[in-house]
Amino acid sequence: MAYTDHLRKHERFALHFKRFLLLACGLDHRLKLFGDFYDGPESLDFVSMGFQERYCRFLHDDDASTMIAGGTERPGFEEWLSSMNGYLRSGSRVLCNWYSLMTPQTAPGACKDVYGSSREGVHFTSKPLARVECAVVYRELDQLCVDVRVQKDSFRSDRIFNCKVSLLKLRRSDWSGDEVPFLVLDAVDPVDLRWYIQHRGTRARHLEYIRFFKRALKLIESDRASEAGARAQLLQALRDGGVGEVAERSTLVDRAVIAWRAANRGQALPQFDGASPADAKAWKSLLDQMFVMAGDGKEDTRKADAEALARRLGYEPLRLVLSGDAKYMLYAAPKDDECDNRLEPHAWVYRISLERGSEGFSEVRRRWEILPERDASVTVLAQWPDPLGWTARRSRFASIGRKASIFAVVEEWREHLAPFTAPMDEATFAHTIAQWRRSREGMKSNGYVRVMQLAIPFAAVLHEGLVWYLCVGSTQPQVLMSRFAPSQKSVEDFKAIFVKSYGDKSRGRAVFNGNPDHPAWGLFTVSAADYLDHDGVFVHDDMGVSVEKLAGGSISPLLGDWFEAWRSRYPKSALWTAPGVVDPTGRLSLDAILSIALPEDYQPVRVREITLRPHDDPDNTPQYGHWFDLSPLPDADADDDGAGRPGAFRGHGVLDELIKGPISRVRGGSGWSSTSWDAISPSKAVAKLQREHRHVVAAANLPEAPQPPEGFERWYVMRVVEEGIAE
Repeated sequence: MAYTDHLRKHERFALHFKRFLLLACGLDHRLKLFGDFYDGPESLDFVSMGFQERYCRFLHDDDASTMIAGGTERPGFEEWLSSMNGYLRSGSRVLCNWYSLMTPQTAPGACKDVYGSSREGVHFTSKPLARVECAVVYRELDQLCVDVRVQKDSFRSDRIFNCKVSLLKLRRSDWSGDEVPFLVLDAVDPVDLRWYIQHRGTRARHLEYIRFFKRALKLIESDRASEAGARAQLLQALRDGGVGEVAERSTLVDRAVIAWRAANRGQALPQFDGASPADAKAWKSLLDQMFVMAGDGKEDTRKADAEALARRLGYEPLRLVLSGDAKYMLYAAPKDDECDNRLEPHAWVYRISLERGSEGFSEVRRRWEILPERDASVTVLAQWPDPLGWTARRSRFASIGRKASIFAVVEEWREHLAPFTAPMDEATFAHTIAQWRRSREGMKSNGYVRVMQLAIPFAAVLHEGLVWYLCVGSTQPQVLMSRFAPSQKSVEDFKAIFVKSYGDKSRGRAVFNGNPDHPAWGLFTVSAADYLDHDGVFVHDDMGVSVEKLAGGSISPLLGDWFEAWRSRYPKSALWTAPGVVDPTGRLSLDAILSIALPEDYQPVRVREITLRPHDDPDNTPQYGHWFDLSPLPDADADDDGAGRPGAFRGHGVLDELIKGPISRVRGGSGWSSTSWDAISPSKAVAKLQREHRHVVAAANLPEAPQPPEGFERWYVMRVVEEGIAE
C-alpha cells in the first residue's frame, strides 16, 4: 500500500514536470525565450531525457545540514552589489542599464518628470541608442559621471548627442522593482556572477538582476578570453623568476590585473607580438606590481617602515597600498592645525607617494584625498586602526582646493563691498561698470532686459546638503553706483549704457532711477557653486544663480534684525561668517559699516488697500469706495484679512469693522477686494500713497466719509476733475 501511494505521488510529480517541459518547449519554439542553447532543428526532443541531459542544467541548493560549514558562504545579493559598486571612482568601468539609471535627477538632459509617462513618471525626451552599455567614469566637480549616446525623441529632430549621467545622484528608491541600474566591474569575479545567477534563493529577485548579470558575465568572460595569453605570460614570469609561493601565484596575477586595469581606465592587458609585449611599459608595471606584492624579495618590514615614516612626519598612518603602476602610497591622518573644519568636519587625508630604499621609506610627494572605503586600482598591503573614522568621512565640496576657493570669496567681503560705501575714483567706477556690463551681457536675455542685482558674500551656509552664500546686496545696484560716482558726467554715461538696451527708453530711465520704496541694502542667499563659477559681484536669478531676498518676517531696515530673523528660521543650518562681520555678541555689524539706522519715526505699519465692487456695477467704484487703512504692524499681523477674496468679509475680525461703514452706503450690496503691504513708519506709508495716487485725502479731513475704527488711520483715493474733487 505504501509502495503504490509513493508510486502514484511520483507519477503525479513526473506528469507535472512534463507539462512544465511542454510549456517551456512551446515558449522556446515560438519566442526563443531562452536564447540559442542547442544545435539542430526545433522538435519535441526538447522534452526527452537525452535532450535534458545534454543541454539543460538543473539547479538545486543542497540542504545546509549536508554542507561543510563556510564552504559556500557568500554575502546577500544587496550586500554584494553594494560592495562592488563601492569601488566606484573616476576611471572605473561600469555596466549601465540606461532605462533604470537615467532619471530627471541623474540625466536632466534626456529625462523629465511627467506623471503617468514611461517608467512611473519618467519621460525620456532623448532615448539611449542601446539599452545596456559599458562606460568609463569621469569626475566633474563633486560628481562621478558617464556619457551615453542618445537620440532626440521628436518628429522634428533625429539628432544624436552625448548625454551626461551623474551616478551619485541616483537614489535607491528610483529603481525599486526595476532592474539593477549599474554595476562597477573593477573587482567583479565571474565566479561570483555565476553563483548569484544560479543561486535559488537569490533568484527570487531575478527580475531585478539576472538578465543584467548575464550581460556582465558575458562581458567579463570575453575580457578573460582576450586576456588569457597575457595572464599565462604573467604566470610564467612568476615561475621563471621564482617569485611568490606556488599556491599564491594565480592570486598575484588576478590582483595585479584588477589593479592595473582599474588604474588605467579599463584598458585591455598588453598583447604579445611573438615573445615580446606590445606595450613594454605596461608590461613592466604589471611585473613590478606582482614582484612588490610578493614582498620585494626582502623581509616584509613594509608596515613597520611606513609607520616609522608617518611618525617622523607627525602623522597617524591609516593605510599602506600599492598602486596599479607598482608605486607605494601611504594614507595618513593630518594634524589638527591642518584641518579645515568650516561648515563640516575635515574629510581629507594625506596620500603620500613613497620610495623604498635600503633604509626604509622616504616621501616623494603628497596630496589631499578622501580615504576610499574600497579602491580596485590599489592593493592594500597594511592597515592601522581608524578611531576618527576617516574612511567614512565625505565632503560636500569637490576637493579641498574647491572648499578653500569658496571660503576665499567670503573672506574678501571688505574688498568687494568698499566701492559701494564711499565715493569712487574714475578707475574704480570704470572697473565696476565693466564688471556690471560683463555680467549682464554674459547671460541669456531671451529678448528681455536683465536688471542685475548686487550680492557680496559675507558668510557660507550648509543647508539641506548644499552650500550657499549669505550676501549683503541690493536689488538696485545702479542707484548705489550712481550715488558714489566720481562725477555727474560718469552718471550720465552709465545711464546711457543702462538705457540703451531698452526698447522703451522712458521705462529704462525709470528703472535706472530706482524705486525709492525699496531699501538700499538687503540680505540674499546665492548658490556658492554658481556664484564661484560666475565672474563678479553682479548676479541675476535667470542666469542660473538662485537669489532670494530674505526679510525674515521683519521690515526693519537694520540688516542685523534681518540676520537674526534668518538665523531663527534656519537654526539647524551650519553657518560660518567671515572675520569682522559679526560683533562679540553674534550680531551682524554691517549696519554701522553701511550707515543704516532706524528712522526717528520708526513704527512699522500694515497698509490695507480696500476697494468696493457694487453688484450692479462692479467696474464703477462708488464714492469713498477705495481707501487705505494704516494700523500698527503687531495688531495687523494678528488678523487674517482675507486678502484678494472678493465678497468674503464675514468672520474676518478687523476687516468686518473696516468695511462695515463704507459697504453699508452702497445700495444693492457690494463685494470687495483687498491687498496689503508693510511700511516702516506712517510717514513712509503716506509718502508712498501720495506718489502712487493723484489725490488721496485723510478721512479726518472728510467728516462726511465713513471713519476708521479706533487705532486705525484712513486715507481715501479721490477722483480729480477739472474743478474740485468728484465722486
